[in-house]
Amino acid sequence: MNKLIKLILQYKEYKNCNEYSNEVIFEDIYIELEYLIKSYVCKVTINNRDDFNQDLLSILYRVLQVFELKNNIDYEKVNSIKITMIYNIDDIIKIYDNKYFNAFVSKYKLELYEFDFQNLNHIDLLFYEFNLFCNENQFIKYLNVSLKRKVYSFNSQYRKEQLNKPISLNIMINNEIEYIDLINDEIKSFHKFDESLLSKRDKKFLSLFFENDKILKGVEVANKLGVTQQAVSVRLKRIREKYFKMYKQIYDEVEM
Repeated sequence: MNKLIKLILQYKEYKNCNEYSNEVIFEDIYIELEYLIKSYVCKVTINNRDDFNQDLLSILYRVLQVFELKNNIDYEKVNSIKITMIYNIDDIIKIYDNKYFNAFVSKYKLELYEFDFQNLNHIDLLFYEFNLFCNENQFIKYLNVSLKRKVYSFNSQYRKEQLNKPISLNIMINNEIEYIDLINDEIKSFHKFDESLLSKRDKKFLSLFFENDKILKGVEVANKLGVTQQAVSVRLKRIREKYFKMYKQIYDEVEM
């Protein structure tokens, strides 16, 4: 029950006294949260994901340092339950009357059937576990907010860097971003770039991908034009093939 928050408590307990144990516990915490971390890693471009995964691990580390356990128990209601001498969880739910407690019971109902509520120590244990449940959810919520901010900051900076490149065409096809450098000032052969390679229709089509300093996805351009995303992808493929053919010719000349 509440495995994650118990690992976090262990981690904090060993923080200043056993570095090796702390590293092992951190790994265990990461395993518990791997599904969440990976879901945010997937929100950046493929070529940046390895580094970004390390960035998110740093976020997890920082959140662990600052997170503190809070009390979420209404002890007046708990004392009322003890005095009433209730023997089953359903009656406890009615008296405690708390949506988070209901969620806790729903998640761990099978385990709670093993509790003996005639024993006051078991009632204390019940609400100790409930408090851990609340703190575990608060930790995940706090971590989620921190990860979202990091993703937003990273992607905003990345888009700015791409827009500041000399000339670049950023295309979204099948939810994968391909980056094609059109001009590299350091290579003289690129001065042979012939703007007439693109027709007016091609230029107008490509301009649809740029709107208010944002780069649109293929599906968004398709909606603008009232055509299918496949039609947009085919058109982009033809334009790219023109450039690949031209670059191959330039490369062959340089090699000669």
